[in-house]
Amino acid sequence: MIGGHDVVMEGPTEPGELRLILRGLRSVWPDGVVEDVETGEQRPLADPAGWQLGSTEVLVYRDRPSLESWEARGQTEDNAEAMVHVIFLPKSITWIVDDEGQLVEMVEELRVQISSRRLSPPAEFYRTMPREEAA
Repeated sequence: MIGGHDVVMEGPTEPGELRLILRGLRSVWPDGVVEDVETGEQRPLADPAGWQLGSTEVLVYRDRPSLESWEARGQTEDNAEAMVHVIFLPKSITWIVDDEGQLVEMVEELRVQISSRRLSPPAEFYRTMPREEAA
């Protein structure tokens, strides 16, 4: 059981958003491990090929020792900032993190990135037109 802070982002989700979240976490936790909650499968964050998870719920640990600490003792003062719980549903994304600290800031940055991406028109929206066509 983890206590802490829930950051919820409402709205229809897109398949690439979970990869964006994992990439963002990998940038701060290069030795991170992602665990599929439904299957228990664990893969290194350093291997994007391993991100093809079937689950909508993952646990992301800072590194292998953090994962082992969580498995052995659950949440402690020493490891609370070493795991992010991500729930990825069709109409929302929820991050569950420790109450305070760097993780909340990191998750807020990811939420802002995803919001910006959702507001930006897709690349196919833009195209170059000859001047006579634009008039």
